[in-house]
Amino acid sequence: MEYTTDQKLKILTNWLQDSDTGIDSYTDGTLEQSIKIAKQEVKQEIGDYLEEILNGNDEFIRYQLNSIEANEQLKQNPKLPF
Repeated sequence: MEYTTDQKLKILTNWLQDSDTGIDSYTDGTLEQSIKIAKQEVKQEIGDYLEEILNGNDEFIRYQLNSIEANEQLKQNPKLPF
């Protein structure tokens, strides 16, 4: 069976959102714990973004793609007056 990119991205989204910090309070110091917590927060945030994209309707996707294209055009033509 062939799986779609959407299905694969949903799995990745789930993994990111449900990731565990892996903190061991007996061996990890304060710095190590802080780093692991920050990594978990970033994974969850990326998972949330992916979920938002996957669940977005056509209008949302079109708006986002138009925004990306507009930003790319601005970067390519920096001589604009604004």
